[in-house]
Amino acid sequence: MILALAVVLAVVILWSVVAKRVESMFITLPLALIAVGIAVGWESSSAIFDHLTDPLLERTVEVVLALLLFLDATEVGRVHRRDAGVLVRLVLIGVPLSLFTGTVVIRWLYPEMRVALCFVLACVVVPTDMAPASAVVKDRRLPRRVRDVLNTESGYNDGIVAPFFLLGIAFLAGGHDVTEKGAEALAEMVPAATWAVGIGAPVGAGLDLRAVVLAVAAVTVVRVLPVLVVLLFSSLTWRDRLLVGWLGPRGIASIVFALLAIQHVDGDDFVLVIQVVSLTVVLSAVVHGVSAPLIARRLTRSREPGTGSGDQ
Repeated sequence: MILALAVVLAVVILWSVVAKRVESMFITLPLALIAVGIAVGWESSSAIFDHLTDPLLERTVEVVLALLLFLDATEVGRVHRRDAGVLVRLVLIGVPLSLFTGTVVIRWLYPEMRVALCFVLACVVVPTDMAPASAVVKDRRLPRRVRDVLNTESGYNDGIVAPFFLLGIAFLAGGHDVTEKGAEALAEMVPAATWAVGIGAPVGAGLDLRAVVLAVAAVTVVRVLPVLVVLLFSSLTWRDRLLVGWLGPRGIASIVFALLAIQHVDGDDFVLVIQVVSLTVVLSAVVHGVSAPLIARRLTRSREPGTGSGDQ
């Protein structure tokens, strides 16, 4: 653990020195940390797995989740009136639709899997997190409306997914006799979630090919299709709708939800959750870390001289 922390600190310090040079090669800090994490954990993966179900880790992750939701709420800025409807669609319709789409895709790939676990896994891979691709919301070459919408949506969707995730965990832990209890939990969850939002919003030899397909789907269709559907007839242009749908990276929120989910599963399900979230986060870091600057560069080239920056 001490070695890992020392290595991470060294990478961050080194990154502050060479950031300008390596970013031009589409290498981001999350990608660098992922590479270092794989190298450091290659020989100690079994020891790490042994501690993933430690009760202390579960309590720690719950605190991290609470802090993450609080931090997201504090970073949500004032929304322009013309974008309020877009955000309502993305958060209140797009997120549940993405959860449904994700559950269907997972059930199709794993027909033997319990529906409750399919739903929990969807809750793990759906939330967007701009931290791994913070350059997206800071890149002035991208339209300002797109950046503002992405940043605000990312701040809200963790809080929207959290109660659905906990409901799925309740069904998962309760086995088959959960219909009445689930209904009661849902009845209690809806007003509680409304109140909360109102206050402030291992890749290895045993890798399942279906997990790879699921990770690819999570980063692409599970996000893009629901977003395009809910943004039909909105004030955003088709270009901006595609950008909002595509630029939805996964990160800390997915990892936190996965660490909570594995406390309630074992055996093959345990390994599957770890594989899927690892693949999804790594794939997102690569795809979004590389594609965002390329998209920004293309938008800059296609913009006519004299039309100004992306702040519009």
